[in-house]
Amino acid sequence: MKVLFLHGGPGMHSETEKKLLEPLFSRANLDITFWNEPSYLRQLSLLPPSSERAFARTLETAELQLNLLFAESGLSISADEENQEKVHVVGHSFGAILALLLAARNPEKVGLLTLLTPATQLLSAFKNVMSQAASAAEKSGNGEVAQSLRNYLNTPSLADSQTVKGMELAFFQPPTLSYYFKNEKALEEWGAVCSQPGLGVDVQAYGEVLKDGAGMIESLAQLSLPIPTQLIFGRHDKVVLSDLETPFLKQITHVEQIHFIEDAAHFVQLESPEQVTYLVAEFHFAHQGVSSGLTLSDMLAESQTSKGASAQSASI
Repeated sequence: MKVLFLHGGPGMHSETEKKLLEPLFSRANLDITFWNEPSYLRQLSLLPPSSERAFARTLETAELQLNLLFAESGLSISADEENQEKVHVVGHSFGAILALLLAARNPEKVGLLTLLTPATQLLSAFKNVMSQAASAAEKSGNGEVAQSLRNYLNTPSLADSQTVKGMELAFFQPPTLSYYFKNEKALEEWGAVCSQPGLGVDVQAYGEVLKDGAGMIESLAQLSLPIPTQLIFGRHDKVVLSDLETPFLKQITHVEQIHFIEDAAHFVQLESPEQVTYLVAEFHFAHQGVSSGLTLSDMLAESQTSKGASAQSASI
């Protein structure tokens, strides 16, 4: 069973995840493919961006990646569904929304779901960020910004342009990124990748995808997916509330496992890549009826050895 990773966003990419997770998944004997959404900033998309159908195009490129993976793997739709080889889709944050919609549109191709800090209640998550940014601005003496952010908290819908404006204002406040990360080193590594040419946040795509996709995101409540699903949350996440996400996801999909990673916030896959890889592999191989042969302690030890060798090589 192949693995497809869908990054968060919108307006982002999976280059940081690819750098960290690809070697770990390889060690876990998992074949993972990293999707990148259409972007005005980079040539990483399968199709060009479209402002009129921004969310639809984003979903279509993820679906095209799923279909390519299915075809390249020699997989085929079988009448014997129980023995059919399918794809394990891993979605982070906004990517969890895409993962659920992909599964609904392609039940014959998606066999497992792993949702990392899923943000299906996206408007609530955005308001969490804006509220915290407003409090921080007020404490730093920037009352005007604090009041603007509080005004944006009244936006009723993702489709409202005020939602995007509020998130843009919040995102560029100095403390905001700390709401997404507990580990400062992980934040620095993410920032280093995003500072490279073409790898920043695509603000234009961000706004267009939200505006175009509001209705489809709100329609998630109508889904009924009998697909085995595991949820992975960061214990220190200030963006997504597990108490809000978990009951909702239990209503629309078959949640089998729920995990909390203690030393992580919203970007669990960047702050605890070994633990996320281990949990994905255990879930993956358990559904194939075999043992992964992994232990978390071994993965952590191997990772430290690999990092030490890389550091030594870099210093020569």
